[in-house]
Amino acid sequence: MSGKHILTYRPYRLLWYADTASQLGIALYYIANVFMVYRLTGQAAMVGYNGALEALPFFIFGPYSGVVADRFDRRKVMLVAGLFSGTCLLALGVITWMYRGVTPVAAILVTSFLSCTGRAFFFPARNASVPRLVPTNRAMDANIWSAVSQNFVFSAGQALSATLIAGLYVVSREYFYLAAVLVNGASYFVSVFFVARLPQIIPEAETAPQRAFTDVKAGFGYIRKRKDLVVLLWVIVVANFMIAPFFPCYVKANSLWFDGRPQSLAWIEFSFFVPTIFTGLALMRWKMRHMGWGNIIGWSGIGFAVAAMSFIRTVKGWCALNASCGLVGPLAWIPTDTYLQVTVPDEFRGRVQSARTMLSAGIQPIGLALGGVLIDSLGLPAVLQIMGWGMVAAGVVGVCSHAFRNAITPDDAEFPGPPLTGFDLPIEAEA
Repeated sequence: MSGKHILTYRPYRLLWYADTASQLGIALYYIANVFMVYRLTGQAAMVGYNGALEALPFFIFGPYSGVVADRFDRRKVMLVAGLFSGTCLLALGVITWMYRGVTPVAAILVTSFLSCTGRAFFFPARNASVPRLVPTNRAMDANIWSAVSQNFVFSAGQALSATLIAGLYVVSREYFYLAAVLVNGASYFVSVFFVARLPQIIPEAETAPQRAFTDVKAGFGYIRKRKDLVVLLWVIVVANFMIAPFFPCYVKANSLWFDGRPQSLAWIEFSFFVPTIFTGLALMRWKMRHMGWGNIIGWSGIGFAVAAMSFIRTVKGWCALNASCGLVGPLAWIPTDTYLQVTVPDEFRGRVQSARTMLSAGIQPIGLALGGVLIDSLGLPAVLQIMGWGMVAAGVVGVCSHAFRNAITPDDAEFPGPPLTGFDLPIEAEA
């Protein structure tokens, strides 16, 4: 079956609509937000602190968001989380309007933390829901389609950001940021509209719910029993710690080596996401089941490209290297998504997903804050070298583990999936 056919499963299609709406809003907002923080403060370190506040909720609430996803209707969890994030963005829009476009930095920082708190609860519930919305043997197709389409949407959003938002910046430096904030806030409510139309997604629990802390311990106990998951989480920690200072590096390079305009930041990001689409399309035909080697190749490839950026002083050169990152990155991310969904029982799926998100996003506040400080003290080229070779080291961690190297997602014959009944029926069958 083609990847597109996965959209004939109505519940997954609704989730895809929700993802697309929020992804477009985030894409239009992301560059404007980073640019605004740097414009108001003039410090790469403040960009790092803002990014750290975006990542911090995943670390603080990660263990408990997984318990929530494993004990309550995942549809309701996504609804509440989306409404909360959207409301936070709209509140920031009101503040920006009241201050005539000169948004207080404190308001941006607080909103970054609060809006991402909602996302910290949304993502574990969302990722744990996918195998319940399609047959288990179609989980790989669902993840590939999501990765390809969402990266396309994000790329389109970056292109729009480079034109529309940047155009608004030329017309009104006071209110270009307000437009980005309001679009992002509205996108959350559009996403909530589609999530509300999903069926109930009640977790399949073999054991009775315990106290939250007991359930958290049970989730980590399950992970400790599997060496493949332990090594995977270590790889994720190392790689995400090294990749965390990317945006402080972007804004510093834009100020130091490039033209200093928000368009340059948008095109650098755009150059990363477009190649991920082609890799995703390739994975639709060649379904990479080797999760371990995918991480090893993906993170090492990104590391070599980032280290090379320390020698490049042009936007075109950074775009080319960023494009190479986009080509290899999906080899690490897409097989990992499917591996965790298919090989982890539904009872623990939310907690394993939250552990992954908690460690990947939770380590970033340290990397972001430290990265911004190191850029100002050691210089941008030195920090890029540290980041690049650190990601290569993440790949080496994986190579050293036999269980990780040989981690393979079971094929269709081994995981035939549940019978298609009720809301699992494709559109054609429903008709």
